[in-house]
Amino acid sequence: MKKLGLGMFIFLALMFVFTLSISPGVKSARAAEKELKIGGVFVLSGTGSESWSRFYDGVKAGAAWINDKGGLTIKGEKYLLKIIGEDTMFTPDGMIAAASKLIFNDKVKFMIGGVPVPPMESAIEKLLQDNKVLTMEIGGLGVNSEFGPQKPYTFGTMVTRANHDAVWANLVKLYPQAKTVAILIPEDPSTVEDAARIEDVAKAHGLKALGVLSFPFATYDFYPTWTKVFAMKPDIVALGAGIPPIWATIVKQGRELGFKGPFGASGEIDPRTMVGIAGDKCATDIVAASFDFTSPKMPPMVKEMARVIREKIGAEMTAESFLAFEAIWLLAQAIGNAQSVDPTAVKNSFEKMTKIDTPTGPGKLGGLKTYGVNHIVLRPFPIVRIMNGKIEDLGWFDPVLP
Repeated sequence: MKKLGLGMFIFLALMFVFTLSISPGVKSARAAEKELKIGGVFVLSGTGSESWSRFYDGVKAGAAWINDKGGLTIKGEKYLLKIIGEDTMFTPDGMIAAASKLIFNDKVKFMIGGVPVPPMESAIEKLLQDNKVLTMEIGGLGVNSEFGPQKPYTFGTMVTRANHDAVWANLVKLYPQAKTVAILIPEDPSTVEDAARIEDVAKAHGLKALGVLSFPFATYDFYPTWTKVFAMKPDIVALGAGIPPIWATIVKQGRELGFKGPFGASGEIDPRTMVGIAGDKCATDIVAASFDFTSPKMPPMVKEMARVIREKIGAEMTAESFLAFEAIWLLAQAIGNAQSVDPTAVKNSFEKMTKIDTPTGPGKLGGLKTYGVNHIVLRPFPIVRIMNGKIEDLGWFDPVLP
C-alpha cells in the first residue's frame, strides 16, 4: 500500500478537526460551556475581612458544586456559573467602585451581596435597582432598610431578625431566674434598629430591657464597655450585630471581669470561634442561633457543603462560607425555576416560588408583612448552648418573619 505523504497527512488531519467542529456532539459540548456571570461584592481586605472574606470562599465553592453537577439548563441550553468577585475594602467608595465595574465592565445581571451592613448596601442600592441587577444578599440583620418595594431586585437569605423569638424563648426557659437584659452593639444606625427589635422580643418574653450600649465597630478592647455594663447590673447580656471574633472577645473580657450571667445571640456567633478565642472557662452559658458544623446531627446537605468547601477551598466550613454557599445555590434555583437569564423574569418567578431547597430542609419565602415584599428565603435553623467550652444542640426551630 502506498504511504501517505506528509502534506496529505496534514490535509486529512485538518479535515478531521473541521468535521468534528461542526458535528452535533461538539456543538452540545460547547453549549455546555456557556457562561452565566455572577458578580459579587465582598470584604477581602480592611475591617471585617478576617471573617467576611469567607463569603467569597463559600460562593466559589457553591458555584463549583453546581457546575460539577452540570450547571444550569435554561430552555435546553447549558450554563456554567462564572463568579466574578470584587473587593470593596469595606468602604462606601469601594462598594461603588466594585459594583460599577461588575455592572458596566463585566456586564453582570446577577449579583451576590457579600457585605451584610446596611449603610454599605445603601451605597450601591440605586446602582443595582436602576440597572435591574438581581441581588441575593447574604445573611444580614433584616432591618427595614435592607428590603422592600423600593428594592424590587433584592432578595436575601435568612436574616437575624427571623431568629429573635426562638432564641429568647430558649433563654427564659433555661434561665428562669433572669429578669433583666442589657444589649451590646457596634455603633451603626442598622444595629440600633436591630437592638430595638431585640428589646421588643425580650420584653415579650417577660424580661426588662435596661438599655443599649454601643462601641466602635473595630473595637477589641471592651473593658471600658464592661464598666458601663456592670453599672446597669443586667442578668443577661445580649450580643447584637457583629462578627464572631468580636463576640468572642466581648465574652472573654466580660467573664474575666466577673460577669456570671448568660449571653444571648440571635446572630451566628460560630461556636468554634467562640470557644477558640474565649476558652473553655469563659465560653459558658451562651445561647445562640448558631450551627455546630461538627455535630453528627447536621442535615446531609450541610455535611455535603462542608465537604465541598474543604475540597474546593481547602478550609473548614464557617458560618460565613456556609451562608455564602447557600446564597449562590438559592440564586441558581431561582434562575433555573424561571428558565431565563433575564433578571426581571427571574425576579417575577422568584417571588412566586413555592418549592425551595435549603441546606436545612424545605424553605419558603417570607417578609411580605414585615417589608412589603416576599423576598427572604426562610428555613429551619438550629440553636445551641455553650457550657464550659462544650456545644449542646438545643434543637431545630422555625423562623418568625411574617
